[in-house]
Amino acid sequence: MTLCSLQNATSINLYDASLTLLQTIFTYGPKGMDPATSLKSKFSEKIIVADFTHGGVEVSFTNQYSGTIFNRSSPFPVGTNISSLKAIDNSIYALPGGNEYTYLRPNIHKYENSQWSSKELVNEELTTFVNGNEIVSFADQFFISSDRGGIAVTDKDLNILNIIDDANSPLVDFQEGYRYFGISGLDKDNDNNLYLSHTKSNTPLKILLESGEWIEISFNDENLKEPKCADLLVHSSGMIFQIIIDVGVLVYDPKGTPSDVADDEYLLLTSSPTAGNLPSSQVSCIAEDLDGEIWIGTNEGIGIIYTPENIFDQSFEGAQQVVVNQDGYNGYLFGTETIEAIAIDGANRKWVGTFNSGLFLISEDGLNQIHSFTSENSPLFDNKVQDIAIHPKTGEVFVATESGLVSYRSDATSSKNTLDDIKVFPNPVKPNYSGPIAISNLSSGSQVRITDVNGSLIFETESLGGQATWGGTNLNGQKVQPGVYLVHVATSAADQGVTGKILFLKQ
Repeated sequence: MTLCSLQNATSINLYDASLTLLQTIFTYGPKGMDPATSLKSKFSEKIIVADFTHGGVEVSFTNQYSGTIFNRSSPFPVGTNISSLKAIDNSIYALPGGNEYTYLRPNIHKYENSQWSSKELVNEELTTFVNGNEIVSFADQFFISSDRGGIAVTDKDLNILNIIDDANSPLVDFQEGYRYFGISGLDKDNDNNLYLSHTKSNTPLKILLESGEWIEISFNDENLKEPKCADLLVHSSGMIFQIIIDVGVLVYDPKGTPSDVADDEYLLLTSSPTAGNLPSSQVSCIAEDLDGEIWIGTNEGIGIIYTPENIFDQSFEGAQQVVVNQDGYNGYLFGTETIEAIAIDGANRKWVGTFNSGLFLISEDGLNQIHSFTSENSPLFDNKVQDIAIHPKTGEVFVATESGLVSYRSDATSSKNTLDDIKVFPNPVKPNYSGPIAISNLSSGSQVRITDVNGSLIFETESLGGQATWGGTNLNGQKVQPGVYLVHVATSAADQGVTGKILFLKQ
């Protein structure tokens, strides 16, 4: 009998049953070693090491210099806090968030081509950039905001090009020398004007025009004098929705001319039935769905503004709440939950993250619950969801919880306007595969029919956004036989069509 042990986390020792030291491993990776525990195989000389730096390592005492490192790609280091997620193009970006009392690094993580990478946005001029909380993409640049350090302008590889702070902008270091600027939200409009949510400032909404000119917006309202601000959203109409902590939502309409404030309008939505009718003044998140509706998450459920274009009309009745039936009783949708995040998938369904009840997928109108995930019935690390982002191409749902990041392969993706090259995955289908088969690159509402080579109907469905799924069974629920099957796809208007093939392999 032999035993593997760790010694001050700097080596791995091999002892016999008499605790006589036999061999020692001092290194196995390019970054040294930082082992947590190890396990020796009963059938070979290999041992498996759980390492804080490398992840998993397979190594032997006889040849410690040729260890094999294996791990699941993830933001580095393990245990990194992530509170903000953003899908841009075909990548997912994760940021730690934070506040004036935290000092969270690394600043940004990127998921691209199925791999995560992590980067510190620090150089000689930007030595205190921490707590990155939002990222906005322009043609060939990123603007990355932080409440500690201002705004970093980077290229697409996240190399710093410029720093926006008190030296070159209206941003103010609230505690001189501390570099606390309080940028709590960032978004852009269709004309590449940048909107900033600036907490504790007399001008809580700031605009950086594409021309480089700054516009500072102040408001004649006591609730908007140096308010605590959170995130903001630029609606497809051009209106800005800004979360004002403990108050509600500020709606600002620049009328398409952000450089001219003379004709602008604003309205503060609160929980008052006559001034917004929000479920609560404690607003935590805002999302625009594919129909332009605004979904507002609060500590008492969700309020929906179905016609944002009517907000400044006298006919505006405020936010509405969906009534659902649960266990025979009617109540408001998530009326007893604190909503932390809302994300819209390619089928216009809503993914909802809560403070202590996990993750939910609900139908487009909110009337039906499709999925409910908790740490008890899924790989979710815990039930406090901090943010959600959906990969537009694959439909993969990324979920940041208080204890870590997980993802879920959903059945809906963003749709395309035309049908050309459909994709099927997996293809070919192996004999022991029992999961869903995804048919993607579709237009919304596409009709999908699967037949055998003789034209007999095997299965039919309608795409969710840009993707449809098939379980590999026929109309009777039986698994199909090995062979070639045809996938016929037509747009919802039946004005375009395309055909593909799926091969099921023999055992």
